[in-house]
Amino acid sequence: QMNCYYSSDLNDRLAGVSPDYWFVGHVHQSIDAQPTATRFLSNPHGYYGYELNPEFDPCARVWIDT
Repeated sequence: QMNCYYSSDLNDRLAGVSPDYWFVGHVHQSIDAQPTATRFLSNPHGYYGYELNPEFDPCARVWIDT
């Protein structure tokens, strides 16, 4: 895979901030991971007729306590 070419190391920027959520954009696979205090989420649909994401959840919701 070539995902490493489309990523950024933001550890220095996130240090000391620790957002509760980080919504990941322009990816081709679903993500729900919490390797740190921050939960990383993505739910991409994919392209019709090409590279549909089999893990896409049209009913996915995130409830955020305020």
